[in-house]
Amino acid sequence: MVVETERIAVELESICSSADFANSPRLVRLLRFCVEQSRRNQLDNLKESTIGVAVFDRQPGYDTKADPIVRVSAARLRKKLDAFYQSREESAAIRIPKGGYVALFDTQGTGL
Repeated sequence: MVVETERIAVELESICSSADFANSPRLVRLLRFCVEQSRRNQLDNLKESTIGVAVFDRQPGYDTKADPIVRVSAARLRKKLDAFYQSREESAAIRIPKGGYVALFDTQGTGL
């Protein structure tokens, strides 16, 4: 478990420091939040309204239907993750499937 956690941390840093993410600090913040909450199994924190407050500095109780920042950013994050892994020609080690914000970790195919 400790080795897996360290490998996830290394992979996360590799993604966050890549050229694909260099000019996207909000997406990096979103990715870090989703990975940390998922890794700690704190899935209740991975709701749109909670992410809006924690990552995008929205006020508690903001209207997620009127302000789609989390959904739009998550879609952009997924695209950037896809591009990152395509450039490395390996399967995704960290991904956030469409329809949610829980990060999944592939510890088999990528050496994580």
